[in-house]
Amino acid sequence: MVLPADAVIRECMVSRFLMAGNRDYNFHRAAKAATITASRAHARHGRRKAWPGYGFPVRRNAAEMAMQVLDFAQAEVDPREFRNALGRFATGVTVITTRTPAGKCEGMTANSFSALSLDPPLVLWSIKRDAPSLPSFQEAGVFTINVLTQEQADLSHHFATRQLDKFSEFIVPDGQNGCPLLENALAFFECRLQQTIEAGDHLIMIGEVTRAGYDEAADPLLFSAGRYAIAAALPNRDARDDLASMWEGLG
Repeated sequence: MVLPADAVIRECMVSRFLMAGNRDYNFHRAAKAATITASRAHARHGRRKAWPGYGFPVRRNAAEMAMQVLDFAQAEVDPREFRNALGRFATGVTVITTRTPAGKCEGMTANSFSALSLDPPLVLWSIKRDAPSLPSFQEAGVFTINVLTQEQADLSHHFATRQLDKFSEFIVPDGQNGCPLLENALAFFECRLQQTIEAGDHLIMIGEVTRAGYDEAADPLLFSAGRYAIAAALPNRDARDDLASMWEGLG
């Protein structure tokens, strides 16, 4: 998504006011100062030729442009650098749970969750081939995707840490498919494992959704560039039409 030019400048200036030694500024003061700066900049550059639909162009100097380019065709790429590039795509955070026929519960943190199809209702996620919990997910044939709220970063950390029994510290109720259903989640998707696809060092798990739910009042936990984050809505930007177009693209 491309921000309007005045919004871009405002966000940049807020960051600069807060980071450049102005610790006595609170956010609202910084935002006010940044808005004034943005207005002046807009007036100063108002005659510049605009990009279609995007307002006037915002220039960045060489010091601000820190694009790292990875060319897989020219040289061997450090996997850590590839992960760094992938990490720039901000995602939500989920805990995916299952219960084997023998009653063993498994849970793991994942941000590879994605919508796949509306009709039939399908979702997907991926798991490493050497993940200790992989046999349990394959044997169970069912799983539940619990989408976390911004208050549940501790849960994300807990299920991202290897342990013999990740459910020993608390009691988690079961959903209709028998898998642990985390309380107070942002959303959940109970699924029947429909298909697994081998893809490099991972397996893609495709699930057919049998039951789902969501909390309209809660806010999502995000993961971006190796850090947890929270979402903030852009002012004066309605994405409903864009969202409809994206969902049509799933077809």
